[in-house]
Amino acid sequence: GGEPFQQARAVAAFCAEVRAAGLSVMVYSGYTLDELRSGTLDGAAELLALTDVLVDGRFRRELPEPRRRWVGSTNQQVQFLSDRYRSDDPRFSMPNTFELRLTPDGLTVNGWPAASGVVGRRA
Repeated sequence: GGEPFQQARAVAAFCAEVRAAGLSVMVYSGYTLDELRSGTLDGAAELLALTDVLVDGRFRRELPEPRRRWVGSTNQQVQFLSDRYRSDDPRFSMPNTFELRLTPDGLTVNGWPAASGVVGRRA
């Protein structure tokens, strides 16, 4: 957990294994891409080189993003850092969704239920 670029070398080692297995890497960061490329964070270039998609920018709770999938707030950007995905890929332009997980320990909600238009609906 936490900011991946505050522990960039360890995260990069993990991402190298993920990529070696043929999978893609998507990273969320509170830093902007320009900040990450500035060279001030140790290991940032290494992690960026292994990242296919970066969602960058500080999360702002008061700006929930209802239209772009996998983006938390409207100020954040989706950066395509490899040729694995493109900005016109429909998976990135679908409405944001949410996930419910019911476990013996309770109910967990991930995402923005209000922004996805399902709050108040009955199944």
